[in-house]
Order: sequence, then structure tokens, then C-alpha cells
Amino acid sequence: MRLILPALFLFYGILHADIAWYTGYDEAVRAAKLAHKPLMLFLTKPRCKVRGFMQKDVFTDPEVAAYIEAHFIAADIWNDHESLPLKYRVTASPVFTFLDADGDEIIEQVVGGKPPSRFLETLHSVIDDNPQFR
Repeated sequence: MRLILPALFLFYGILHADIAWYTGYDEAVRAAKLAHKPLMLFLTKPRCKVRGFMQKDVFTDPEVAAYIEAHFIAADIWNDHESLPLKYRVTASPVFTFLDADGDEIIEQVVGGKPPSRFLETLHSVIDDNPQFR
């Protein structure tokens, strides 16, 4: 019985994982610094069709959502948002820009969407390839 209850809570937590998205660059960087987590910028344009796919099919995947929540501070920002520094603005959409916890250094950039399993591999590689985040 002692093992069943924690397992149920873990299973419930994975099934109901939800991503806390920041919508401003500055507040996301502050949160990343406090949490000592890398920053994942989801940079898109208003008419990006892949944005809908990522929101509907990828970010709702329990494993993807749980991994993002555990390892990243996530920010959903328009490419041309006034809070986004010019050096991070891009013309493609979507672009995932992974930054260090201070928001200074680009760790990795990924252009386009991916299905949940492939996006999860990308997330793992960002963490696994950068010892400062383990």
C-alpha cells in the first residue's frame, strides 16, 4: 500500500502536467535566474500553422509537458515582441531558442515543429549536452 499511493500521485502528476508559459522576455529571464533553469523561447508569428500543431499536439503531451516544467522556464513570445532583444528575433516561425539561465547565451536553436517524441529528444539533448543544467 505504501508504494501504491506515491505511484498513483506520480502517474496523476504526469497525466495532468501543464506548462507555465511566460509571455514576456524579461519576466521569463527573472524566473530562469531564480530557478537556475535554462530558458526555452517559443518564438512564432501570428499566422504560423505549426504553432497550432505544437500547442495542440506537442505541448499537451504529458511527457513533453512534464519535462519542460521540470527542466526549463518556458516563454511563448511573438518574434517581434517589444520585450524580445533584437539579437534573438528571427524571421522563421516557429523557432525554439534555448538560452542559459541568465538569458545571455544561446545553447541551441531549433527551427520548425516536431512530433512529441522527437521534440522530447531535443529537450533531452539540450539538458544532457550541457552539464551546467544537470
